[in-house]
Amino acid sequence: MTPNAYRAAATLLAMGESDEWVRRLMTMLDERRDLADHRLLVLLKLRIEAGALLPDDLRTAIDKCLAGFKYSFTEPGDDSMCSWSENHQVLFGAGEYLAGRLLGDRLFTNDGRSGTAHAEAARRRLLDWLEDRFRWGFSEWLSATYYELDAVALTLLVDHADEELAHRASMVLDLLMLDLALHHFDGRLHGSQGRAYRRQKVDPTVQEVSAIVADAFGEPQPFRVDQLSGIFCSRRRYRVPQAVIDIALQGGAHRIHVSHGRSIDETIVQTEERHRARTPAISSAQLAVERVRACWSMQAITDPEIIGDTIAVINRLGMWENSFFAGLRPFRKFNPGMAPLLVRGINPVTIGMQLGRVDVTTFRTPNLLLSSAQHYRPRDFGDQQHLWEAALPGGIVVFSTNPGSVGAKAESRPATPSDWIGNGINPDIAQSDNVVLVLHDLRARKGYLEGRRPELSHLHFPIVAFDETTLTDRALLGRKGDSYLAVLTAHPYEVVSDYEVLQRGPVTAWGVVLADRSEFPNFAQFVAAATQWSLDLGRAGLVLSARHVAGFGSSSARHVYELGWHSEFRVNGVTHASDHPRYETEWVDMPRGGTHCVVRGTSSTLTLDWMAGTRDEH
Repeated sequence: MTPNAYRAAATLLAMGESDEWVRRLMTMLDERRDLADHRLLVLLKLRIEAGALLPDDLRTAIDKCLAGFKYSFTEPGDDSMCSWSENHQVLFGAGEYLAGRLLGDRLFTNDGRSGTAHAEAARRRLLDWLEDRFRWGFSEWLSATYYELDAVALTLLVDHADEELAHRASMVLDLLMLDLALHHFDGRLHGSQGRAYRRQKVDPTVQEVSAIVADAFGEPQPFRVDQLSGIFCSRRRYRVPQAVIDIALQGGAHRIHVSHGRSIDETIVQTEERHRARTPAISSAQLAVERVRACWSMQAITDPEIIGDTIAVINRLGMWENSFFAGLRPFRKFNPGMAPLLVRGINPVTIGMQLGRVDVTTFRTPNLLLSSAQHYRPRDFGDQQHLWEAALPGGIVVFSTNPGSVGAKAESRPATPSDWIGNGINPDIAQSDNVVLVLHDLRARKGYLEGRRPELSHLHFPIVAFDETTLTDRALLGRKGDSYLAVLTAHPYEVVSDYEVLQRGPVTAWGVVLADRSEFPNFAQFVAAATQWSLDLGRAGLVLSARHVAGFGSSSARHVYELGWHSEFRVNGVTHASDHPRYETEWVDMPRGGTHCVVRGTSSTLTLDWMAGTRDEH
């Protein structure tokens, strides 16, 4: 048996050690603090898998805690928990389902329903969540923070849910593992992310998902009771498909196109169709809650398409005291019917939180990785989105942002966007294999709740982490091992520190080219070639001209990359589309909204059919 919660309970409790850590978990739930759902899953794993070892008084206290918790924003009672974003929906849903199943005959004191009723309601929501993730991907795409939480919740469902729910949870977990495999570089997850934070962005070695990546594609990880990923590492039933492992460890060069998420319009239409097709029919008020649940999962709260429902639902459920809505309390004065028009007029910065559809291009070799979100809402407000990243071995990451400045009051989390988190105003981005163009145009309309807008973009370029660097008037060049990176600038730049470089002005731009020793035998030759490249910003837009090996090419040639002001992207005069399927790689093809997926590894094939509910590996 691998180290798991049962052994942890035997060691920490049966042998007379303190149970204080367990009681701290319960305190988080009893006080309904934000992130209590994280502790909820640890508590459930301990209670379900090791309940027989627990002292009677502790087991009784855990059951009372589980039966008294608030599992949804639709339940009565005040709190300041976020229970509606994508990861929280599966965390709270899995917790409610498993607690309800464990305590089926017990009265849950927060709303007076039985455990069985809670389990049934959570099960319906979970099946919807799972289908949406399978068909449309994750709105918090490729997040090194939130993929850990999703994987943990899915693992618990695979281990302890009824057979149908467990089976479908394993199918979505397969695709989450596929995402990790496709973007596996240097032993870690790399690439554009829907939500990312400074610590993990600048130092990928501290990613929350790192233990899961290592366990799935490297060596089994030890169980740690204080680490959520320990739930995945001590799983009982789920096995990462060999086809997915093959992809993670595959050498060579690979082009990867994926899409994640849906637009607000798609989300609303599909949610209404789903619930109107069900029996019994739900009321218009209940349908508004379902629209809100679907849109809030993608952080769309104040967007014109949903703001009327948002105000109506918050008013009806009495949620204005939740500290997550502190900065939005002025919206309570809006008439729900007039709210969309008013929101368009005031242009609130909170619209930047929306995690709508994204099309991600990634180019990966053993020596380098380049990944970016193609034309992701350029010149709109941003929030926590990590829109592009170049990675070299040894944990070197390079990316740019427009530092955000938010005037909204944030009681429950640090205000974002900020210096290295997200963008105040999103850049326009286009990528072709090992080249990316990034155009920061800050001349957008000012917004309600927006702070001072810094007229600059800055680059995370960790000079001291490279083996060699050369800085010219308009280029930053670096080598790590056999890997090379060049960043060309549209304007003169300033070196602010050993990791920060900035360009000032309302319009700035960066052009990035990655290469390795197979093209340039030494760094001096790379520098000599790169000094002949040019990046120009003019009336037509941004133009990079470079003689180099592009993508899968075997010899260098002159290439011209053009990113127009209206997001037209051309390579050598040929327009490049950015409308990606769900998956488009050499290993897997799947359309957006598809229900059938075949993953072809080097030694096996995984076939997933959502409609038939089948999962076959051979």
